[in-house]
Amino acid sequence: MTYSPDKSSAFSADRTHLAANATDPLYNIKVIVQRTGVPADTLRAWERRYGIPNPERTPGGQRVYSARDIAVIGWLRSRTEEGMTISQAISLLDALGFDQALAPADLPQTGPRTHVAVMQELLAAFLRYDQPAADTIIGEAFVLYGVEEAISRVIRPALVEIGELWHRGEITVTTEHFASQLIKRKIAALISMYDNAHAPWTVIVGCAPYEQHEIGALLLCLFMMRQGWRVLYLGPDVPIGDLMQTVARVQPDMVCMSASSIESAEQVMRIGEALHVGEEPRPVFAYGGNVFNNCPELRARVSGIFLAEDARQAVETARTLLVAR
Repeated sequence: MTYSPDKSSAFSADRTHLAANATDPLYNIKVIVQRTGVPADTLRAWERRYGIPNPERTPGGQRVYSARDIAVIGWLRSRTEEGMTISQAISLLDALGFDQALAPADLPQTGPRTHVAVMQELLAAFLRYDQPAADTIIGEAFVLYGVEEAISRVIRPALVEIGELWHRGEITVTTEHFASQLIKRKIAALISMYDNAHAPWTVIVGCAPYEQHEIGALLLCLFMMRQGWRVLYLGPDVPIGDLMQTVARVQPDMVCMSASSIESAEQVMRIGEALHVGEEPRPVFAYGGNVFNNCPELRARVSGIFLAEDARQAVETARTLLVAR
């Protein structure tokens, strides 16, 4: 069967439709699979054999696609569903004058979505327990803004809003747990990508006794590891005696502990005192967490350095302390 573009008004309309899609590379392959229904293996096969799609690459080698790529892939899928082979569909795409029609100067400048808009989409996915949608939105946020900015300006604000809704009794604790566990899995997966065995500094990160909320500590761990530091993450509710034994054995350059309640903040104070009188060489002791953000007067009672109110700034404070050590 032969297809001719000048004999089909539908194909002529396709040119206009494809040209109306932006070329900014914004989406990872998982997003493309979910939006087009074309398996990742098929996309890679098309790319190897025909050069379509032709995604850009991040510095880490990840494929990043544009809205135009989504339109092209969807168009090719539709043609194959109609009975064309993929080679016939791509030949037809060439016959439509695809490259000329989609010259960058002719494309609209749509720009990326705002942080607030993406955060609200993520919040809505959490509230309806929609894990696939949340996964997609988080993936898009990482591509749009990078890891640190996506976490600080999209993911963390969504979690804060979830917490506020729970405190006001507008949602159940199961919604908060669903969102928190999903995010913890994402952060843990990112942490597992780093192996900084020969890093210049070793930092112990954990949560004070009685502290179960670990997302803040996990974020600090991730951001430090992305700076190339060796980080030993001890998790929630770390007993003081066990922590001191670990410090004596590892001899880290810094110990960072997190707390979100008055009860756990009092344990941070005890840790600071124990490290202050401990054997040399003593690590720098730093701390943070929501309780110290909400009750800054507590900071004066801790023998240590308050890092910051968010993980990104905390890393910069930690760097300053470690350089000066």
